[in-house]
Amino acid sequence: MRVAAVDGPSLNVAADVGAGRVIVLLHGVGLNSQVWAPQIEALRPGYRVIAIDLPGHGGSPIPPVGVTLDDLVGAVADRLRSLDPGRAVLIGHSLGALVAAGLAAGYPGLVESLVMLSPVYGRGPEARAAVLARAAQLMQGCSAPDAPLARWFDAQTDPVMVAQVRALLLAADPAGYARAYAAFAAVDDRFERRYTQIRCPTLLVTGGEDANSSPEMLHALGRVIPDATTRLISGHRHMIGLTAADEVNRVLIDWLAAILPVPVERDMSGKTR
Repeated sequence: MRVAAVDGPSLNVAADVGAGRVIVLLHGVGLNSQVWAPQIEALRPGYRVIAIDLPGHGGSPIPPVGVTLDDLVGAVADRLRSLDPGRAVLIGHSLGALVAAGLAAGYPGLVESLVMLSPVYGRGPEARAAVLARAAQLMQGCSAPDAPLARWFDAQTDPVMVAQVRALLLAADPAGYARAYAAFAAVDDRFERRYTQIRCPTLLVTGGEDANSSPEMLHALGRVIPDATTRLISGHRHMIGLTAADEVNRVLIDWLAAILPVPVERDMSGKTR
């Protein structure tokens, strides 16, 4: 799961590989860009793939207390402008999916298309209370990884994979994790109402057994975003990019091939060929 790092200002670019149309990967809370290793290997033959560590994660700086989801969106927008990749395909997981959606809604000039893996949408009162309680525990320094791992994986998951993700959670900076999680927990109707402004092609994917990014959330979100396609990965929970890597990669590659226009090649005279 190791990915070579690329030094840079502001948010850390953990990987920048391949050539062609640009895909930007944004990971989930408490993790870092290493979780994208299966997608990087699958996508790099046909695309330029950039993986960015979100604020407070991996090699990126720790955000201040009270950081909001809008702040995270703005930080990624600034980093994309510094990279100047043109309009990119954004693929986000969980917290990264919310950040990617915020970029698609608020910075359409940076986004060509959008993929939200395991997106959270329209939490009910009980779910909202639970996630806010977890945020409070993290802010108090209680960051034991067993609870999230139990939500993210089932008993049949390869224990080596679970151990790798556990190591990422344990390695996360406690303050960075807690502050980013608080922003994730505080997502509300005001933020989610912007999803109706997303005008780019959008793919929504979640695991059929994901209790926190549920199929019901997926279908509800699919009715809100104007040009959305939904896919369920049966038999999997939250970390579908790892546990169902082959299926997720196939869905991504097929969808991207279907929705991205083929660039027109021109010879030296300017004629198409």
